[in-house]
Amino acid sequence: MLSVLSLSSCLKNDYDTPPDTSSVDPMIPVTHNIAQLKALNGLYNPTNGGDTTFIGEDIVISGIVTANDRSGNFYKQLVIQDDTSSIMILIDANNLYNDYPVGRKIYVKCKGLWLGYDGGLPVLGYEPNEQNGLNMIPQMRINDFIVKANIGNTVKADTVDLAAIKNAQARYYNRLVYIRDAEFVDTTKTYSNPNSTTNRDIEDCDGNTLVVRTSNYSNFANVRVPRGRGGITGIYTVFVSSSRSTPQLLIRDTADVQFRKSRCGEITGNILLREQFGSGTSGAINLTGWTNYAEVGGVKWTFGNSTVVPSRPYAQVTAYQSGQTSVISWLITPGIDLTAKINPRLSFTNADGHDNGATLEVLISTNYDGSNPTAATWTPLPANISKGHTSSFGPFISSGEINLNAYLNQTIHIAFRYTGADLPGDANETTTYEIDDVVVVTD
Repeated sequence: MLSVLSLSSCLKNDYDTPPDTSSVDPMIPVTHNIAQLKALNGLYNPTNGGDTTFIGEDIVISGIVTANDRSGNFYKQLVIQDDTSSIMILIDANNLYNDYPVGRKIYVKCKGLWLGYDGGLPVLGYEPNEQNGLNMIPQMRINDFIVKANIGNTVKADTVDLAAIKNAQARYYNRLVYIRDAEFVDTTKTYSNPNSTTNRDIEDCDGNTLVVRTSNYSNFANVRVPRGRGGITGIYTVFVSSSRSTPQLLIRDTADVQFRKSRCGEITGNILLREQFGSGTSGAINLTGWTNYAEVGGVKWTFGNSTVVPSRPYAQVTAYQSGQTSVISWLITPGIDLTAKINPRLSFTNADGHDNGATLEVLISTNYDGSNPTAATWTPLPANISKGHTSSFGPFISSGEINLNAYLNQTIHIAFRYTGADLPGDANETTTYEIDDVVVVTD
């Protein structure tokens, strides 16, 4: 009994825990960046599954984890990126996010692995299968290839407009991107159907679209997509077929979707003015309270109706076929009283066609009397004005919200002033400008 008591007194009641290495970077020498590694493989061929390249050299890369399997939208995959590029790693293990959280730096010893493609998307994995796709790195061999480093690293997403990536852009494949302005096309649906991975389209206010692809095994599959508009972050991927390359965005969870603004075309707040030019289809604009003034050249603003978007009316102006060496044309809103108003703001949409140098300005006045605009004082307003569509017409774009707080407690007029010319030869400035949905609102 004494010996047993003596032995038990020598035993520790508290066991040693593994050392915390989450802040340790082993500083393994890196031989290649990710772009250099990917360049070792050939181009994808959708007819035969694409190229696969065995890595027989002692190549080491490093990168920061930008996506893992935490939400279930990525299955047995890690995505890493460095300053040059990004790549997806195929790993035959579950719950990878425990060891490889977003923000963890890792080193990959690539000797013995393969470069390949998954439907056209560059991947790093194990030896090819019969279909020439790559198998996943076996769980028992993970530590042979992947070395964990410190956590808490940040990766800044590449900020892009949807128009720039609506067509497949190889430089963004596997890259974390932030699309600054988008909304779901159909807001009656959940992120995914219950029985299959599902595509849902997002679009911007100019009609550019992109697929958001969500696994039915993700933990947010049955969550309804948000109704608003705003920024969305995700991994930019692609699916390549023999006929086309379809870009796809994979979000990591619903926190990547920050749609808190009103949808395109929706008006929030108290409307002081809204004009959509729907009262006429042709001829000079003669709306109540509006001024349509031809300062030089005799050209007035007219009603237009889109052939691209049927029944969409708008206001338009052009010096084309006027025969005038100078054209200055004004379209001016009725007076808008900003007395005791809170946060007034202006917005409108506009488009240009056959651009060759004519200009459109947006101006504001507090002393216009409703007759001759040249007798008033006008101040330019900062607005996004469409330009550069030389051979056809561009889409309608938003002016952006223009803050009018500098004009509180005054009555204002907003003017759209066109300047052009129909000169002999090639010196014309006859660009056509179109405007629509002129809105002034307050909180």
